[in-house]
Amino acid sequence: MKTQTQKLSKLTKPITLHVIIHQHWDPAWISRRKDTVPQLIILFNDIFKKLEKYPSYKFTLDQTHIIEDFLSQLPQKEAIRRGEEIKKYVRERRLMIAPFYSQLDWNLSNGELLVRNLLIGHREAQEFGGMMKSGWVIDVFGFPDATPRILKGFGISNVFISRGIGIEPNKVKEAYIWESSDGSKVICFHLIESYRNLMDLAEIPEIAKQRIISKAKKLLPFSSTGKHVLLFDGYENQAKADDIVPIVEKVNLEIGKSKVIICSPNKYAETIKLANPSLSTVKGDLNSGKYIASLQGVLSNRVYLKRKHDACQRLLGRLVEPFWSLAWSLGRDYPVKGITDLWKKLLRISCHDEICGCSIDDVHLDAEIK
Repeated sequence: MKTQTQKLSKLTKPITLHVIIHQHWDPAWISRRKDTVPQLIILFNDIFKKLEKYPSYKFTLDQTHIIEDFLSQLPQKEAIRRGEEIKKYVRERRLMIAPFYSQLDWNLSNGELLVRNLLIGHREAQEFGGMMKSGWVIDVFGFPDATPRILKGFGISNVFISRGIGIEPNKVKEAYIWESSDGSKVICFHLIESYRNLMDLAEIPEIAKQRIISKAKKLLPFSSTGKHVLLFDGYENQAKADDIVPIVEKVNLEIGKSKVIICSPNKYAETIKLANPSLSTVKGDLNSGKYIASLQGVLSNRVYLKRKHDACQRLLGRLVEPFWSLAWSLGRDYPVKGITDLWKKLLRISCHDEICGCSIDDVHLDAEIK
């Protein structure tokens, strides 16, 4: 009689298992920025080691301002050297940078702030060699109807989310068409098991194969193609890049005609598009907590913080910029850097955990001071 482990060790048909190695970085949630920012040096150094050691290694970052935070802590010469390393790996498409400056909350940010986040994120990512054209918003607490429209405006045709989907149980899949009220459409990848189902895979290599196959079997019924399964090795604020290349090579020798590949969000989206599966459509706001909490209660938490945040959004978008645009038209020099820096400061404290008031008082006091 076969044991449970033996049953788990085989797949009944050939499939491709795509693994994205990543870290979602919350600058101020479990602790204050003064505690999290120094950890970025450890994380980036570890990422560089893996990228240098393994040609097949790929790593995904979810916002550009953590690159700023990392480089700002280094001596000038080292910062230049590390900046060049980032450019090298981005150009090789082995270090993926999301097109956002900050992982802000999409429901509490007005349209101008959402657009600025992408404008500044694109500009900074281009300076480092380019960005992945994927809406990598894997832990944001729900989305407004305009999300596909805004993403399409920046040439982004796919989005990866874990929260907000409320589709009927018999229609649950890992991919849908998401349509805004204006008709804009993107492919929406639904992280049914969140973004950490292979977290720390290399920690216990003896059971890595069983973990991969077990997750693949669990998720295969929800695959839109029946041939591809997406898995995630990462979590949040872990100052390390998991060392899974040797594990992937070993597993590929043992699972027959199926294969495991280290993947990027863009590459996975391209793979699904080429397969051209029939996808259900979801429309409008995605704020449901049907399958995973979308934490809508945070919208009314720490209201004092949200009022100040909204006042800053309005002040920058409706007064500061229009005033300086008028002054520029009359011959004054436009303070590009100064105004961009103001938007960056606001975007930093617009990170979903900060503006949503999800942490201890000290974290949110920092946001007020900034």
